[in-house]
Amino acid sequence: MEALTVLQTDLMFEDIRFAMFSLAPLLLMTIVMMFVPHYSDKQGCLFTCVLLVSSCIAVSKWILLRATAETLKRYALVNDITHQVARTLAHMVWLTFHHDDIYARFLNLFIAPVDAALVLRTTSFNVYIAMHIMLTIYRFQSDPWGEAAPWVFAVIIQSQMLLGVSALKKRSADKSMEAHRVYLNSCELAVDAVRNIMSCFCDASAVLSSDLKLIEDSPTLHSLLDRQASKDKDFRAFIHMADREEYRSFISSLLQASQEDSQAAREQEKSKQREARLQVRSVHLNMEDGYSVPLSVHAFHASIEAPTGEPVIFVGINEAWRPPGERSKRGGGRST
Repeated sequence: MEALTVLQTDLMFEDIRFAMFSLAPLLLMTIVMMFVPHYSDKQGCLFTCVLLVSSCIAVSKWILLRATAETLKRYALVNDITHQVARTLAHMVWLTFHHDDIYARFLNLFIAPVDAALVLRTTSFNVYIAMHIMLTIYRFQSDPWGEAAPWVFAVIIQSQMLLGVSALKKRSADKSMEAHRVYLNSCELAVDAVRNIMSCFCDASAVLSSDLKLIEDSPTLHSLLDRQASKDKDFRAFIHMADREEYRSFISSLLQASQEDSQAAREQEKSKQREARLQVRSVHLNMEDGYSVPLSVHAFHASIEAPTGEPVIFVGINEAWRPPGERSKRGGGRST
């Protein structure tokens, strides 16, 4: 579940960034209008709008800099409330001082709700739409069945459509999360399968990170080589010096292929068909035991993208077959 939280965090950060950058064109347009002679009598409303939009951008930027994975959910709610209140206040300001202005009417009645549907989460958007409809009815209360009727009906119909858009947006996000859960489960199944196979058929096994350090202790590797195989130890330290360069090239090739598979999997995720991919290769090399004696082995490597998104390498080691005489000779040398 940790990786799922990481994905949710990334999506929340992306939503906050989108909400912040989507206000930039509106801020620029409002500033330009302050210098248009036709709106010289509306400087107060325009300045208030600039202040409200700037406040929303500043709050979003502050949240992006301050929020962590543990506090992001609370900060995301603060961001939604800030944007919701700013839109409602802008509507109230124009309604109070210049309710007949055509630009302000279109902006507050039709453009602002569309933008809110794109950037606000479902619950916040529902509250905003309720306030929006109430302000619209209040705006035209003096003539509800005359000239105002088309405006009110248009706002109500648009609000109903935008509520559907907001619900579809939430449903799409839920489906994406469900698809990611399925992918995480497939990763976990693949990891467990590889781990079980190697533990059953190999003399020793180890789990490595992309920088070839042990992710966990390996008792079987310790038993095979009579050397400490503890967490965070570099696996290359177990490789004989003469084979380290060849092993470095082998690992580079394996990780490159694994990275290409991960990119292909991300492309599949766009079509909701992402699946875990496994790169399996083997190499024959010499390792060093606790007595600095070379040990010829077959090392089977399986690289897979873990639920966290980082590549994980499973190594299964089988001692290469040697004639009985050589085996006893090595055993005698080891006991001295």
